[in-house]
Amino acid sequence: MRFLCVLCVLCVLCGLSSLTFALDREAFTITKYDLEIRLEPEQQRLGARGRITLRNDSARPQKVVALQISSSLNWRAIRVNGKPVQFVSQPYESDIDHTGALSEAVVTLPAEIKPKDSVEVEVGYEGVILLDTTRLTRVGVPEDLAKHTSWDQIGKSFTAVRGAGYVAWYPITTESADFSEGNSLFEVIDRWKAREAESEFRVSLSLSGAGDEGSPTLLCGTTSGFNAESGRNWALKADCNWNVLGTVAPVFVAARYVDQSKPPLKLYNLSGHEAGAAKYATAFEPASKFVTEWFGKPIAPVAIADLADPHAAPFESGTLLLASMAAEDTKLAGINLVHELVHSAVGSPAPRTPTASAKSISAARPRMSGGCCATW
Repeated sequence: MRFLCVLCVLCVLCGLSSLTFALDREAFTITKYDLEIRLEPEQQRLGARGRITLRNDSARPQKVVALQISSSLNWRAIRVNGKPVQFVSQPYESDIDHTGALSEAVVTLPAEIKPKDSVEVEVGYEGVILLDTTRLTRVGVPEDLAKHTSWDQIGKSFTAVRGAGYVAWYPITTESADFSEGNSLFEVIDRWKAREAESEFRVSLSLSGAGDEGSPTLLCGTTSGFNAESGRNWALKADCNWNVLGTVAPVFVAARYVDQSKPPLKLYNLSGHEAGAAKYATAFEPASKFVTEWFGKPIAPVAIADLADPHAAPFESGTLLLASMAAEDTKLAGINLVHELVHSAVGSPAPRTPTASAKSISAARPRMSGGCCATW
């Protein structure tokens, strides 16, 4: 009898092992995101619900899909056709998220999805997004330096969160990526970006609060939020849409900015950084003239938003640049503006080969993303 019990256990373990081995984490591409994100800065929390559309890009029918979010977030609900579906949540180690791991939901779909067919899935998840340097420090990056690179967090006074490759605040479908294994991380990110280059991304962000200081500014991409105030209470909402995701990493920012925007430049600085912001305002006209002569007239809005950490590595998402304005550097402000205006003039978010002039500009400019996911 004991022998039979042991045999049964071994059979179950072998079955689970074969299921894990057979799981193709990149079989599905998420072709559409339609998410509602609720931010709670006081608790550093994020709550999400919405719909994603999955397309089977593999060569055979698939009934199991692995959906992944940051390991600091937890899956709450997954439905298909309005009905809950079976899923198992498990940790999945991957440096595509700043925590060095993902929260993976292995979902059993109601029916097999044939190659090139799609299924719409309702999702709900929540959790916290704190400053986390795990993936960098475990490969030997000093803590202080890691904080200047991995600065993503939801905070009471300042919030800035970049997309997957930094923080998986929306669902993704990828294989594990490892910083310590050569180009593993870059290869996984490149495959994922290529698969979702034509995907549509829509997110509605909201946050509310109370206080005599007034409401912060809420940004996602170059779109700023709509503000409603009543006495000491305030509420913010921002709707951002990318009809084609391309190489853009969706990002959201919330802070009590000083708005020094003068169309067509959107300029947001933190209190005390007015002199640094003035350098950008002054540099805009000559930078715009230079870009127009070489690449054509910029057509998309350009936004520059301040980072709370004066030593933070800058980052760009489309024509939104996040960079500290603590330094009063006229030359750097000009270079940054030229870079963003080139994106605005060229227009397309799809991957492309820069011209010789664009290459020379890029070479003169610091890498935008702290070494992980540079977009140019």
